[in-house]
Amino acid sequence: MDNIQLHEINTNIEQLKDLLLQKDRTSNNKNFSGKDEDSSLQQQFIKELFHCLMTPISQVDASLSTVKAKLSNIDRDEILERSLKSIQAGIKLTKSVLYAYRQVAYYTFNNVSEDTLTINDGVDSAELLYQSHSKKQLSFNNQNIPESIPGFSNYFILATLLPLLENAIYATESSQQISIEYEYIGQDHVFRISNPCQNSINIKNLYKDGFSSKNEKGKQHKGTGLAIVRNLIGKIDHSKLEFELNNNILTAVLKIHNNEIQDRNTSN
Repeated sequence: MDNIQLHEINTNIEQLKDLLLQKDRTSNNKNFSGKDEDSSLQQQFIKELFHCLMTPISQVDASLSTVKAKLSNIDRDEILERSLKSIQAGIKLTKSVLYAYRQVAYYTFNNVSEDTLTINDGVDSAELLYQSHSKKQLSFNNQNIPESIPGFSNYFILATLLPLLENAIYATESSQQISIEYEYIGQDHVFRISNPCQNSINIKNLYKDGFSSKNEKGKQHKGTGLAIVRNLIGKIDHSKLEFELNNNILTAVLKIHNNEIQDRNTSN
């Protein structure tokens, strides 16, 4: 399975997430945890999706481990090494998204038993994969990215960060730098993803559902990435996504409130 195929898997998952997001908007109950028919269907859909995709992805992961073992005694050139790392990154990120949406469906944000990928390693993997697909040479300045955040699974945090990081990489020209910073302020876990902004942009548009800056370059995109992030953090009280534009540097500010999260299904 090559890089293009992995990207197609991620694209299919994005389309399925878009379907879930649209379904969620039509429901009177905004949360997955309700007992209405729509929520039950969403939970069942995610469950089936998880099992359908996780099995072949795990098989790819196992096959990759076998290939790497077979190649361990062979001199691997830079292209082969980069390709193997990119495949591994794609597998990790795809798994993280699947786990995150299963946790969202059942309100188990703090389920860390399945976490095999730290937040900082996940960010590193995303930078490798998205940069490889964009065919750009970028640099990254990651500051204080934690391995984990108490009260939240790593997969949930990564699922909120990945669309923001992908957008930043898409919007940044080669040879420039993207900055990702984390700090704990008050009772908020704050991630700031900053990238140089080459084209003029009305920051107010970034708060509109369906808006995509990619459309400004003649591309056809539904703009679901930012809406998905808002949908995810909308499950956490007092959490929000904001944007800042200073000196042609666009910064996405993700604030996740340090609520005491419990599995709402078990409490109902």
